[in-house]
This record gives sequence, structure tokens and C-alpha cells, in this order.
Amino acid sequence: MVSKYRNAREGSHEPMNTNPMPDRDTASAVPSRGDIPSHVVDGLPMPVVVTRMTDDTVVRVNPEYEHAYGFSGPEMAGRDFRRMHFVPEDRDAALAAFADGHLESVEVRLRHRNGECCWAQSDISRFDLEGQPVLLTTLYDITDQKTAEISLRQSEKLATLGTLAAGLAHELNNPASATQRAAVQLEETFPALQSSQARLRTLGLSEEVAAVLRELDGQAREVASFPRDLNPLERSDREEEVELWLDESQAEDPWDLAPGLVELGYGSDSLDALAQRVGAEAALVLMAWQTRVHGVYRLLGEIRHGSARLVEIVGAMKAYAYLGDAPLQTVDVNEGLRNTLVILRTKLKAGISVRQELDASLPRIQAYGSDLNQVWTNLLDNAVDAMEGRGAIVVRSALRDGGIVVEIEDDGPGIPPEIQPRIFDAFFTTKPPGKGTGLGLNTSYKIVVQKHGGAIRVESHPGSTRFIVELPMTPPASAGGGDTPFTSDQEE
Repeated sequence: MVSKYRNAREGSHEPMNTNPMPDRDTASAVPSRGDIPSHVVDGLPMPVVVTRMTDDTVVRVNPEYEHAYGFSGPEMAGRDFRRMHFVPEDRDAALAAFADGHLESVEVRLRHRNGECCWAQSDISRFDLEGQPVLLTTLYDITDQKTAEISLRQSEKLATLGTLAAGLAHELNNPASATQRAAVQLEETFPALQSSQARLRTLGLSEEVAAVLRELDGQAREVASFPRDLNPLERSDREEEVELWLDESQAEDPWDLAPGLVELGYGSDSLDALAQRVGAEAALVLMAWQTRVHGVYRLLGEIRHGSARLVEIVGAMKAYAYLGDAPLQTVDVNEGLRNTLVILRTKLKAGISVRQELDASLPRIQAYGSDLNQVWTNLLDNAVDAMEGRGAIVVRSALRDGGIVVEIEDDGPGIPPEIQPRIFDAFFTTKPPGKGTGLGLNTSYKIVVQKHGGAIRVESHPGSTRFIVELPMTPPASAGGGDTPFTSDQEE
């Protein structure tokens, strides 16, 4: 959809005033370009429509218009030109060109007589025709250009999707592999645990031993959840000490038991204390049993953490894409930012720190959730590229002036002042050939400004580049739509 905002080439990204029709004062404030005879209108080489200033009804169309769009002059005479011929959303954008008495070119979608839609650049000027003030609208077909642009946008989306898919595959592989590995080890651990339990039954457990058994079980569970932090040298010394104690006590496989007992916090003194409490023979059985139980708890913890990570990633993927949701829904902006960071974790983890300063009291807004996530992806991806993989990113959200403000800031080299007014232009990029199409920021601009009725701007100098996105609580009625061509029986 064509925006009700000024073109990005003008360097301004603030909303223009929009009126459904220019009033008499506004229209009369637009300077006339003089008289234009009817035969000149008929002889112009491009489609032309002449309408009254006051009500936008058709006064005249030239033969090129009749040929291009299939509507004859008599058929169009007295009809509301933009209401009849323009796609509704684009009609509002074209009429917004009159705001503040200014005229400018806008890109619109027009309906052909056969029901098909095509793209045109609509230039509006004021003239006097036979003494009557009129608006002269010239139409230049840009369907091929827009189709190519839309195709390139889709290609960029697919390229971004491929990059995200590769990163997600890596992110999913790590916890999946850890979970599988833990499950295999758990299967191998169970026979040893069953053997230890069988030996416990031969002891004829007294109440004292049973109480110690419960204590050891609790200790094993706790250590599995909160492993001890020992440096390699300290761990090696303790394992040697415990293995020597076990060897002197004639334990079976002391080299196998020692690492587990050290992990559980045992030293020669604590082993002596346990042996004195329950007896040397029972102590050895209890130690073997506890190391096996600890191993089981540890592996179950790895499976739990790995599966939780998988659930987190899959949940973030689903929320990121808003699968199964309506296009316009109630959106938690903070959740969208967090999900985007999860999706981009592989790209962000290499030398880049991310600090989140998100307002927890942020209200939900009516928005196109998956499109906003595309904006966050584009801005974060640009930040990573600008920093060349090393630096810091800060993501902020806040409630301001009755709307939501999101800031994404990086400490990269900054954007030169001379190109800042152009960064939202289509196909403008500072990246080397093959690394960017120049549509990422342009797409973000269209999503924020045209689809949500918001604003996006950048503040940049060396060491700080901050993109600021402002979103209303609810998109205005005139917002919405997109670039995709459609026929008359389709809706956006």
C-alpha cells in the first residue's frame, strides 16, 4: 500500500496530515499551473484524467487513458474518479498528497475495466480547464517495476529465512544431541544401579542404614542439580585421595567410583566418618549405590534441560511466526523482541553481548506480530553486520506518549550523516555486492509506517547507532495492506 507518509527520499519519516478529500481552502491554496486546452489533454502521450477540485468527479479523460484502462470518457464523466478507479487504501494515500497544500507523486494500484489491478505512478497538478479549476492526474504504468521489486523482496525474505533456518538447525542440534547422549548413558547406567540395589538388599538394612540411605539420596539429588565447581588440579588431587582410600578398603573398581564420590563432595575424612557410622562393608555398598543414583539424577537433569531448550526454541519459532493467528492480533512487543533474540542466538553469540532493557509493564497492542518480528530481525541483523561480529547491542522498550517505543542500539562505527536520509530508500545499501539487496530497512519502514501508522528513525554517530521505532496502540484505519499485486476478487 502507498503510504500516507512523505517519501523517504525527502529525508522525513514523520506522518503527513490526511484528509479524505481536500477541502476548498486546501485545494485553492495549491497554485494553478495556468490554463490547459482540452486538445492538449487529449494529445498527451500518457493516460490523463481531469477532475473537479471540489468533488473529484471526472471532467475528461484522454484517449490514452481509455486505451490503457478500458473506461471511456462518457462512461467516466461525472463519476468519482478515485473512488471508482483506485484500490481503497491507495485512494486515501493519493488524496493525502494534498496535505498542507503540497502535491507529490504517489504510487497507487488501479483497477482495470476487466477487474485486474496494475501499479501506476500518479502525479497530480492543478490547472484551469476552460476557466474551471481542475486537477490533472497523469498516470505512468510501473507494474513491471513493482513486480520486480516485490519479487526481489520475496527473494530477500527467502534468503533471510534460509539463514534463520541454518541457525535454528544448529540451535536445535545442540540440545537434541545432548538429550540423546544423556538418554544413551542413562540406559547404560541402569544395570549398575540395579546391581547396587541388589547388594543393598543383602545387607538387611537397619533403621540407621535406612536413614543414611535417605540422606545420601537427597545429597545425590542436590549435587546433580547444583554441580560442584572444582578446578582440574583440585579435582585430580581429590580423586587420587579417594581412590587410595577405596583401594585400602578393598572396594571393587575404585578407579570407577572415585570421580563420582569426589563430585558428591567426599574426601578421606568424610569416607572415614561414613564407615564409622554404618560399618566398613555397608559404607562401600552405600557409596557404590550413591554414585549410581547421582549419575541417574545427573543424566535425567541433562535430558530435562535439553528438552526444555528444545521446547523454548520451538515455542519461540511458533511465536515468532505467529502460526495459526490472525494477521492482526493482540501483540506483546517484549515477547516478540525476546523471541527474535532466541531465533538469532546463533548469530548473536559470537563476540556480541546483548542487554535487554524491556519495560515489564508494557501493555499489549493491536499489531501484525510476524511483520513486527521481521522488523526486529532486520534491525538486529544490520547491527550485527555493522559491528562485524563483535560489540554490544542494547534492546529497549518503553511506553511513551500513549504508544510503544522500541530502540535497538549498537556500538558499531555508525552511519555517515550524508547517507542517513537515504537508508530507508528501496535498493539503497552500503553492503558490498552480493551481501544485501537494500530492501531490509525499506521493508521495515513500510511495515512500521504504512502498515502500523507508526514512525521509524535513526540517530547515529561513531560508536552508537540507534534505531527508534514508534508504534501506536492500534493501527489507524487507513493503515494496512502491502505490496502484493492482486486481482479484483482478492482482498488484502
